[in-house]
Amino acid sequence: MEKIRRYIKDRTVELVRVELEDLNGLSRGIILEAEYFLKKVEEGVPLCTSILSLTTDGELVKNTDIPEENNEYSNGFLYPDVETFKILPWLKNSASVLVDFRLNSNDRSSPVFPISPRVVCKKQIKKLEEMGFEFYGAFEFEYYLLNQTTKKAISDTAAYCVTSENSKYEGMVSDLMQNLRKMGIRSETFHTELSPGQQELTLAPTFGISCADTAFRFRHLVKEIASKHGYLATFLSKPFLSGSGSSGHFNHSIWSMNSTKNLFSNLESPNKLSKLAEQWLAGLICHSKSLIALACPTPNCFQRLTPGAFSPCNLAWGYDNRTVTYRVKNYSASQTYIENRMPGAAVNPYLIMAGTIMAGMDGIRRKLKLPFGPCTGNNEIGGSEIEQLPQSLNDALDHFRGDELFKKEFGEDFMKFFIAMKKKEILISKEFEQDKDLGAQYRERYSELI
Repeated sequence: MEKIRRYIKDRTVELVRVELEDLNGLSRGIILEAEYFLKKVEEGVPLCTSILSLTTDGELVKNTDIPEENNEYSNGFLYPDVETFKILPWLKNSASVLVDFRLNSNDRSSPVFPISPRVVCKKQIKKLEEMGFEFYGAFEFEYYLLNQTTKKAISDTAAYCVTSENSKYEGMVSDLMQNLRKMGIRSETFHTELSPGQQELTLAPTFGISCADTAFRFRHLVKEIASKHGYLATFLSKPFLSGSGSSGHFNHSIWSMNSTKNLFSNLESPNKLSKLAEQWLAGLICHSKSLIALACPTPNCFQRLTPGAFSPCNLAWGYDNRTVTYRVKNYSASQTYIENRMPGAAVNPYLIMAGTIMAGMDGIRRKLKLPFGPCTGNNEIGGSEIEQLPQSLNDALDHFRGDELFKKEFGEDFMKFFIAMKKKEILISKEFEQDKDLGAQYRERYSELI
């Protein structure tokens, strides 16, 4: 905190963004004058609780129990997590801090808002740590660069990993990676993807809540740096029906509490996987039909899940196999992890991380065994022996609603809130997708926001 005070005293920081992620993965919050921010660190920053009940484009959703519980639309209070305070190097004298949403002012120990995604995720991390484990993970996001005016892809060339195409964007990528590094976020690789205008930039794994915090900040940083270079970046999972979908693959493993040993690895096992890793994976498989509601949180996300598009439609797992849902990588003792290929780029990182921990811990607690062995060959279409994943958000919500583990861990308030918000997404999507032209307008509009 002393460092923050120095930044503000010497005018290195004059404005502070106070940010939280809503259910749709959008950053919401307010900008504070720096001296005023210092006053509010312990008091909490007042903000209407109904901010979490807004659709992506700002419509207030009913039947969530958020507005209904207080007809006066009263405030909750944002308490800055000073450990997340970061100077925004591409802006002048600005910083950002992430928050916990609590019910009372002047009381950092007051109850947290149970539907806030970051709060939900931190609760599950704590439970995992109580079992003696640390979470280690990273997201791989694909995104499209679009023309800011036409909303069309900036390239007509489908040139996957072609160096001459990669080099066209080195100015923006260099700017992006430098700003990430200055914020303490490590990026690893960049390349063009399968469709014109589609790109991928990978992030280095981190422990605990910083995994989701980094993913949240990364997406918004990409959008701002892209805008600075004259582009529109979108993380909409399927911005063009004729193009590849954009994924948000989620790589993760479990480590010992001292962060020195990867507990998924057992080099003496024939498959190099530990018993704990197999139980964790069995838990994921057991709850996959519910998890997909978190991994693919919009109807548009499900348009990405089509056979032949390197996106999972099945419940299969396998070693280094891109045609299954759970791609297990066991390159070495430290590089043994699970890649969940379900999430679209529009995923809320806090919620898929929370659901993953719930499902994995359930597998460990119940000592679940893998229901089938690793799949080999192409399993994108599958056969009668491979169970299929839900093919729509509506179907996924039915499984999510009936999942006893999720009902217990997420809690009644969150379950009602999440389902009401997603049902509204379905209604909005149906209204637009019934007409081809309206569907294109829907995707263009949401491309700007997501």
